[in-house]
Amino acid sequence: MLARVVTGGFNKLRRNKLVSSIYHEARLRLANKGNQEPILIYQMGKVGSSSILDSLRAAKLDRPIFHIHFLNPQNIQRAEDILLRSFGRHGSVNRWGIYESRFVTRHFLHRQNARLKIISLVREPVARNVSSFFANVDMFVPDCAVRYEAGEIGIAELTQHYLRDFHEHNHPLDWFDDEMKAVFGIDVFSSEDLEYRDHGTFVYKRGEVQLLVLRLEDMDTVAPLALQRYLAVDGIALTKANQAHDKDYDRAYRDFRKKLELPADYLAKMYESKFANFFYSGPELERFRSYWSSHR
Repeated sequence: MLARVVTGGFNKLRRNKLVSSIYHEARLRLANKGNQEPILIYQMGKVGSSSILDSLRAAKLDRPIFHIHFLNPQNIQRAEDILLRSFGRHGSVNRWGIYESRFVTRHFLHRQNARLKIISLVREPVARNVSSFFANVDMFVPDCAVRYEAGEIGIAELTQHYLRDFHEHNHPLDWFDDEMKAVFGIDVFSSEDLEYRDHGTFVYKRGEVQLLVLRLEDMDTVAPLALQRYLAVDGIALTKANQAHDKDYDRAYRDFRKKLELPADYLAKMYESKFANFFYSGPELERFRSYWSSHR
């Protein structure tokens, strides 16, 4: 009983914007103790970054680690506006990443010759978009999991919502230009800053900023060794995090992935993009296209 009262009181305090701001500022300042160069896990959402974050934390590295999706000021503000529209006055509960983005901007981006180690990830764009759609599915289909289990909504209706209402279709195609290039000047699609490329591992350097890009599809085989080499540490073991089967929408998500058939023009836009053709081979893109088409 006492535990419920304490937890309930804490959650009410977190919903207060001022208290939430003070809490997150203290949390981030504590994480930033010491003079070690920080690690930024900086990428679009739904590409497996939580696994990297948990793996690095488990390795107990003696340097601060920050996990962010946006550093471009316009995109930070846009994300905050979406949260406020979606959650109203309780938006502070869901602004963890916003605080982190603003903290990194204040403490590192304006520091001259700041040394940064950045880790970013990519995922084939349709799978990434489908995952993001379901992570936010109740915004488009309220009580989706319950209604799907009850047979009140099916794959055809979910597909309509995905194509019509989901607003992030271009997000994986544009993220590196809108964020990494705009903020750090690193064009991942150019050879100018590329130092190393092999087996789904891409390493870039511009000034004092270094960037490692990994593909989600290669995480199990490539990530542990790539992280150890990039960070010059031993003993990094990959952990699994934020799996869809832990969510209440698991069955709907699995069925949607199996049965979704997307229009040819949509698949062409995704798989003929600069992003897809840089990070994936022709045969890989054909396999992806076949999986999401009516010809599988």
